[in-house]
Amino acid sequence: MTVAPAEMDPRVCARLDDVIAKGDLDVPALGEAVAQLLIETRKPDADVRRVADIIRRDAALAGNLMKLANSSQYAGREPAVTLQQVVSRVGTTALRDLALVIATRTRAFRVAGHEQEMRDLFAHAFATGLYAQEVARTRRLGVEEAFLAGLFHDVGRPLVLQLVIDLYAEVGEPVDDRVLAWAADALHADIGARAVETWQLGKNLADAVRYHHDFGRDTARRPAALAAFASALARYALAGGTGTAVGTGDTTDADLDDPVVVAQLEAEIAVREHPAVTALGVYPDDVVRFLQAAPKVVKQVAEAL
Repeated sequence: MTVAPAEMDPRVCARLDDVIAKGDLDVPALGEAVAQLLIETRKPDADVRRVADIIRRDAALAGNLMKLANSSQYAGREPAVTLQQVVSRVGTTALRDLALVIATRTRAFRVAGHEQEMRDLFAHAFATGLYAQEVARTRRLGVEEAFLAGLFHDVGRPLVLQLVIDLYAEVGEPVDDRVLAWAADALHADIGARAVETWQLGKNLADAVRYHHDFGRDTARRPAALAAFASALARYALAGGTGTAVGTGDTTDADLDDPVVVAQLEAEIAVREHPAVTALGVYPDDVVRFLQAAPKVVKQVAEAL
């Protein structure tokens, strides 16, 4: 583990080291229906009726899937009114991804006392997944894997927060917010990768999560670079960016006194100068197009919340 801050209780630090070394992590289950859905959708001849039957057994999952399937991202001319219509319209692979979206939102992105933070974190994760899909299409990379890499890239954050909160409760001391912030930043990539492995979602996805802050020039880590770049795009979109702020001549000195405008400008610069642009071979025109897609991504995220 990297060096803990001075504010961290040494007893908690020792326990945290021990838990991580032993892999004794409390990773939430994604639910029986989702587990069965993962098995069924991996089959080359996945049965539509079987998929619908699996979903039907979990009322909350079914309701949320119906909502997402009728959102702007997937909606057809007429709303889907049955689960079988949803499966036929969306497809089994995309349906699996949506089920994972719902499961992570309701089971993984949950920390008592940090509800708004978790809501914002999930919004960022979903936006990152949507952007990762789009970037993958442009660079002719695996679209399905890209979406999940984006969705799960920060899933370790709530797991780390809950772990540290629980360890402080064990020693009967209040937790310092600076300790929580450090732990989430320092440990989320590895803990998130371990969660992905626990959920049996595959080594490639686990590696994308583990290395999204350390992808370098290794072509084997392109999914990690993709997740990192998509995360920067998501941060820009959720900051209210429109893709036209920098270099258009429209930004005035008065605008630069507005912290919201400054945050948007900084987020856009972070996208344009992101090291993954080079690692992925993304062209400047593509970057502009990704930035301009921000309002669409924000709308899709709002429909999922």
